[in-house]
Parts: sequence; C-alpha cells; structure tokens
Amino acid sequence: MYAGVPLICIPYAIEQFYNSSLVEHLGIGKYVALIKFVEEEKVENPKFIFDFENAFREMMKENNVYQKAANELRKNIHKDYEGEDKYPIKHHFLEMISKEIDGDE
Repeated sequence: MYAGVPLICIPYAIEQFYNSSLVEHLGIGKYVALIKFVEEEKVENPKFIFDFENAFREMMKENNVYQKAANELRKNIHKDYEGEDKYPIKHHFLEMISKEIDGDE
C-alpha cells in the first residue's frame, strides 16, 4: 500500500484468505478465489477466470473506489512514516533498530 496501488488478491494458503478478506473490508482491493472449500476440501473455482477478469476490469475503471481508498491509505502511511507530528514513526523505527544492533535495552 506504500505505492497506493489497489490489490487483486488470489489467496492459496490459510493466512492469505484472512488477509484477502481484510483487503476487501478496507476497500483497497478485491479477493478472487482460485480455490474454494467445499465440505472442508479444496476445490478449484470453475469461475476463476471470469471472476479475475471482472475484478481486473473494475480496478481499471477511472475513478474506481479501490483506487481512491488505496490512495487514501497511501497518504496515511506516508504521513505516519515521515511524520507531521514531532516524532514520526520512521525515527522510532530507526532508533529501535540502532538499539538492537548496539545491544542496548
């Protein structure tokens, strides 16, 4: 999200399904199932190509809601990283890394 590009998620492993649902919940992308679980068994999605094409077309539309949400999240990430306050996250991160390298606690 650092670049503000909407996502098309194609989950395959367990945690990827959760992360993909978060992407949809945040409105920064679409989740396209390559596999589905039917009675606890993995089954290929017969509509995968159709679903992917629809998600791709939706992402390519001008002024799409996913692009707007991704850009908004990008702005927030950059603002928090560079910092509009007195102590941006970037400095905190670098400080913590320096402490670990130096062995300080």
